[in-house]
Amino acid sequence: MAAILMVVVGACSTADDEPAMTGGSTTVQFEAAFGCEALADRWAALQQEYLDRLGTATEVDLAEPSPAVASAGQWLGNAMIEQTRDATAVGCDELVSGSAALCARVDGLAAVGAAAEIALERLRGSCS
Repeated sequence: MAAILMVVVGACSTADDEPAMTGGSTTVQFEAAFGCEALADRWAALQQEYLDRLGTATEVDLAEPSPAVASAGQWLGNAMIEQTRDATAVGCDELVSGSAALCARVDGLAAVGAAAEIALERLRGSCS
């Protein structure tokens, strides 16, 4: 029997029960039986979503956060809170910033736009 971790997060509801993690409320399930590998994969997917949300933001937008950059940053912060809660609940203590499990997934991320490229380089830098 697979244990299901129920996480109630502050999130806007979106189509198809996709976790939005931006304020509001919804219930998101993480299948604990998938384990740490699935959480590491989800971390990479969340990072990619953040890079995508930065879109065509510029270096200036990143330095003096434009509304789009601020919104993307808030979204990522909320997503990482949820990710940390799930990792702690499942016992994946190795999933911390700069860990081998997470850094192994950074090369699969892509950035379009100056701000996203800077964010990706910072992420890569945390893996050095």
